[in-house]
Amino acid sequence: MMHKILFHNDGDAPDFSTFEGVVNLFKDPNGVFVGWIHYVVFDALVGRWIALDSVDRGCSLLVHVFVIVPVIFLTLMLGPMGWLLYVAVVRTLLLPSSNKNDTTKAKNS
Repeated sequence: MMHKILFHNDGDAPDFSTFEGVVNLFKDPNGVFVGWIHYVVFDALVGRWIALDSVDRGCSLLVHVFVIVPVIFLTLMLGPMGWLLYVAVVRTLLLPSSNKNDTTKAKNS
């Protein structure tokens, strides 16, 4: 099925670099189905995970406005590239994990 979706025009791969190429891909009902699965499932769930993870890590409102919102936008527009940016850069450098359990245990001791 994936082969049919990606190579439905004489065996040529679809052109994602032009608007016309994307439009041609979405003329095929199978292409529309794959696109909607990508938009609805990946983008929405990963964007939600990024937002909730940043809140769990104690992200400030300023960081949300200038870092997290653009990363979520990139996730919605570029899919895995936005997620990789969040995991590789933002999550590791800007929002290190805060061990809430460790601080709670220290206070109770």
